[in-house]
Amino acid sequence: METRVKIDIITITNVILRKFKGVIKMHVLKGIIFALHGIISIGLIVSVLFQMSKHSELGGAFGSGALHTVFGREKGLDTLGKITLGLAIAFMVSSFLTAYALSI
Repeated sequence: METRVKIDIITITNVILRKFKGVIKMHVLKGIIFALHGIISIGLIVSVLFQMSKHSELGGAFGSGALHTVFGREKGLDTLGKITLGLAIAFMVSSFLTAYALSI
């Protein structure tokens, strides 16, 4: 009798999982998208704050970067600038994915 009850519970569980398989996968996918969006957001904030340390004097706070343009404009991006650019693009893509995941 006890084994029959165990088999019935397993059978019921399997039927429920088969019925809601797509719904469970979608919730897991939404959770992954939200977590990834949060991680990208935090990374973007940190990288921008690290870049702001280059212009940390008082003029840099108000958008005056004249001190750093005395010898001409920098050509290209440094490593931190490339990381920030990549995170910004990833943030935009993940924003669209998050909005789509919320609409489903």
